[in-house]
Amino acid sequence: MRALGAFALGALLAAGCQLAPPGECAASADCEAGLTCQGGICTGCSGDAACGSWQTCSATRRCVSRPGACSRDAECAAWEACGATHTCAARPGACGTAADCGGWEACAANRCQPLAGRCSSQADCAWYLGCTAAHVCGRPTFDPGAVAMWGTLDPTSCGWRAVAPVDHPEQARVGFDCAGPTAPAAIDPAGDLLYTSVTGAGRGVSRFEPDVASFAGAWLPPPAPLADDPVVVATGACGGAGFDHWLVQAGSGDVLYACEAVGGFDYFDAAGAARFSGPQVLAWTAGGLRLARAGAGFQVVDAGGVSRPVTALGASVALVAARTDGEAFWVVDGAGFGTPRRYAVSAAGLAVFDGAYADVPAGVAVEAPSAAAAVLDGAGVLFQRGTDGQHDVVVRRPLAPGVASVAYREAAAPVGADAFGAQPFLPFVRLGGGPLLTGP
Repeated sequence: MRALGAFALGALLAAGCQLAPPGECAASADCEAGLTCQGGICTGCSGDAACGSWQTCSATRRCVSRPGACSRDAECAAWEACGATHTCAARPGACGTAADCGGWEACAANRCQPLAGRCSSQADCAWYLGCTAAHVCGRPTFDPGAVAMWGTLDPTSCGWRAVAPVDHPEQARVGFDCAGPTAPAAIDPAGDLLYTSVTGAGRGVSRFEPDVASFAGAWLPPPAPLADDPVVVATGACGGAGFDHWLVQAGSGDVLYACEAVGGFDYFDAAGAARFSGPQVLAWTAGGLRLARAGAGFQVVDAGGVSRPVTALGASVALVAARTDGEAFWVVDGAGFGTPRRYAVSAAGLAVFDGAYADVPAGVAVEAPSAAAAVLDGAGVLFQRGTDGQHDVVVRRPLAPGVASVAYREAAAPVGADAFGAQPFLPFVRLGGGPLLTGP
């Protein structure tokens, strides 16, 4: 038996195990609470100076936290954590009193809960509503600096067409019918969706008002959903011929529509007053600068009508997307480079190469550029509609060396999504070839 014990001890030593005497250490973490590792020995404190600034040296020569301070989570309440300042603070969403919560919340069972009629997030509201900045469930808006998509909750029914942020397809906004609307569409600086109301010569521009869905054994689309959408540009513009295109100004959100004219277009505001004439305007800054495409080139036109040709952007540009960048512009060129390239265009018309966009992820193909299939977000990141071979995707492409990613994938729809007989309802917008939307 003695021989067996000696053999076991020898095996431990041969395996590299060392039996350290009590009190030896390599770091303070090897010591009991309140002791520090000094010279390989766990040592008690000799005074407050040997402890942390938030600690004091106790009668037993242990460094202990001062009242109101902490060294580890275990010294805090269950809903708190010991922070970098060595004080206990409520964990995210947790609370000790209502003072730890937002003004729209109460503290219940150490969790911040919305008061009656208030909300902290979209999850606290009916699926067709949004949690507003005032923390009430109500009329949802969109982020003009982000990208949204226009799709459907039911590919077999035009009554369930819906809009959602690309990165939150579950936040469906409904209120369209089979008669409209149609693209193009845009998000104004206030976060409202503007859309072309009908096709042909009678088309106009309206502001989308999300509608309320109802449940009667199954979810039903809103009746007459477009009836409450305010008209921005009345039908029959341009002498009854219908406008060619329209755009939104950054900052003000003003809308201009374009009527065909000799040598370009005549632009009118929403009230029908003439504003200016010239080539097609691609983007319009808050200060009145306009980026226009003039024949084979581009020009920047100031608020006084003085135009400057854009240098370094030649006739070979294949326009992928354009957007305002403060009082300047971004232009994305997709011609002959394999990957799109972004240029910054100044108010003086100087175009400077910013860089090429990251390659699309493996197994994904993006569509040929069009106004509906490619947009820039407020940071100049390119979003493109595409496919993974079987399902719709939206690809997010930063400038290289950033890495592209799939921002939306139809195949990611959870089990049970868009089951209209279910309560609670789990919406998921299917892109279905619909346009991408963003701000000016």
